Amino acid sequence: FPVTIRLNHTTTTNILNAAYAYINQHAWVLCAVNADKKPAGSWSVGGSNRYDDTNSDQLFTLSTEAFGIIAGPSRLIIIDLDNDEAIRLWATKFGIPTTRIANTPRGRHLYYQADQTLNLGPSTSILPGVDVRAGESYAIIPPSQTSGGSYSWANQNPIEPLPEPVASLLREKHQPDKRHIPDGEPIPEGSRNDELWNRALRAYRAGLST
Repeated sequence: FPVTIRLNHTTTTNILNAAYAYINQHAWVLCAVNADKKPAGSWSVGGSNRYDDTNSDQLFTLSTEAFGIIAGPSRLIIIDLDNDEAIRLWATKFGIPTTRIANTPRGRHLYYQADQTLNLGPSTSILPGVDVRAGESYAIIPPSQTSGGSYSWANQNPIEPLPEPVASLLREKHQPDKRHIPDGEPIPEGSRNDELWNRALRAYRAGLST
């Protein structure tokens, strides 16, 4: 009969245990990051540095002190308030958030359930000092330690649905590109690489995917 074999957990730290719990209790998708907050390897779809419930045991072979949570696959939208001014601006526009909040070295991360009506791409600035982590972008997750400082949970509140005023702002900031995308037109020799790149970029901005 089949036998499930788990790897020896020779390395156990707070961040590795936390990462394992995030994956197996919440079905979140993580990537390991270096002290400079850059990915430790390829973390895109199919990348070797992407951890979910199919390979979470491999976490315990790592020697990292930080992880990023990949927003879209984790069914999250994360609002990154980069500093005190951004925190005050957000509170003024939308009130004091009551959802799950993480402390960052300079600001806060607000965790919300992903709104299925929004097709958001990588991180985007929506207000001064305010970025959105959605799609395949990631946010550093507690209790990570980076060269910039440590991350911790400010509370353990339930992760709330994205408030409608915030969703409306995101819709306003993510209007699809309506410019004409040429289709089937010949590309002059000598300019093919540039033109193909420009067409692909216009298609991406228009919300098309491969």
